[in-house]
This record gives sequence, C-alpha cells and structure tokens, in this order.
Amino acid sequence: MIQSQNQKLNGIKIDLIQNRANIELAKKIFETIDKNRRYLTTHLITMKLILSPEDVLECLKLNELNYPIIYDYGIYKNNNFIGEIKVISMNTEDKIGNLHYWISEDESQKGYITEAVSIIENEFFLNQKYNKLHICCNIDNFSSAKVAQKRGFTLETIIKKKDTTQEMYLKDLCIYSKTNPLIQ
Repeated sequence: MIQSQNQKLNGIKIDLIQNRANIELAKKIFETIDKNRRYLTTHLITMKLILSPEDVLECLKLNELNYPIIYDYGIYKNNNFIGEIKVISMNTEDKIGNLHYWISEDESQKGYITEAVSIIENEFFLNQKYNKLHICCNIDNFSSAKVAQKRGFTLETIIKKKDTTQEMYLKDLCIYSKTNPLIQ
C-alpha cells in the first residue's frame, strides 16, 4: 500500500486516521459494522461476509499487502470510529482512482462523508498527482450520489446491471468522476 505522508488528516468536524492492521482497530471496525449491518448491507452487500474482528483484521492485512490501495483511513468524530474511506488505484497508467466509503447509520446525513471526501480528494490530487477520481455507487444509493454532486463530481456513465458482488447481486451502477483541478 502506498502511504500518505500524513497519518492523520484533520477536518472541521472529523479526523481521518490511517488504518493499520491490528486487532484493536479490527475490533472497533467490526463493532461498527455489526451494529450497522442492516443499514450497511443495503448498498454494501459484502458487509455480510464480515462475521468477526478476525475477518476485519484479515481485510486490513490484505489491504496493506496485496491490494492497490493508495489511501485507507478511518473516519473519527471526537476520537470515535464512525466509518472508513479509501482511494483504490484502478488504473495507474491513466492515473485514475476509485473512492470507497461507508459510515455508521447514526452518523449519516450529517455531512461527515462529504467532509471526508473533500479531505481525501485534496490529499489525493495534491500528493499522488492522479488525473481523475471516481465515485461508484448503486443507482438507488441517493446519499452517495448527493455526496458526489456536492463535491463537484459529474455523472460520467451508468453501467446496466453490474454484478457488484460474488452473489450475482445485479444493480445499475453510476460512475461519477472529477478531474484533478491542478492539471486543467
């Protein structure tokens, strides 16, 4: 995993702290996922596969070792873990990354994800010099679409009946994009 120079990014209402594979963090993440499982699986069906802190720890380890994640941060409000945000390098040749995030239900609709996207977007474009960032969301995920639009992302395309999981869960997938304003 390519690490940011900044292990902690401070926002106005939230802070982003880089995720590191350890059991204490895995327990925090699992507790949040488990408490919000019904809410999270509405749009992130893969959350059904996370059944223990050890499953989370394994994901964190894979992120550090094998997956092309550029940034992997926990979202914290008043030092309490409330969600995650990641930028995954999907096309290093064209310098395009995909943004992934989730937040607990009781902290949704409060602007925290929009702020996290803003923080990561600035860090991503400034330090990684990528050309474009994508936010992909199911067509019925109105909250993610709203975040993308608030941050100036443009709907680029809709992929019809995209298989978003191994369970053949088919949904139309919206792809929003934003070009690095520093290279225009």
